[in-house]
Amino acid sequence: MDELADSSGALHDPAALRQRLAETGYLFFRGLLPAGTVRAAAAAVLARLRDGGWVGPDGAPPGPSRFFAVHPGWQAWRPPPSAVH
Repeated sequence: MDELADSSGALHDPAALRQRLAETGYLFFRGLLPAGTVRAAAAAVLARLRDGGWVGPDGAPPGPSRFFAVHPGWQAWRPPPSAVH
């Protein structure tokens, strides 16, 4: 998998950002938010996922792998049909 392309150089160029978003499907800004804040948010989300049974102690979904391609080079986890209300 390739590294995300950093969009920081176009931070003040809305047209360039729109074009990059249309081409790649994402915008990534390295260092835009404090690393500690991002880590704390990730830990909070992971804790909620663990509490809900969506991931195990290792952070991985329980049971067999359920990956599907949503974009070339991307993968996303799809919950089992019984978990979708």
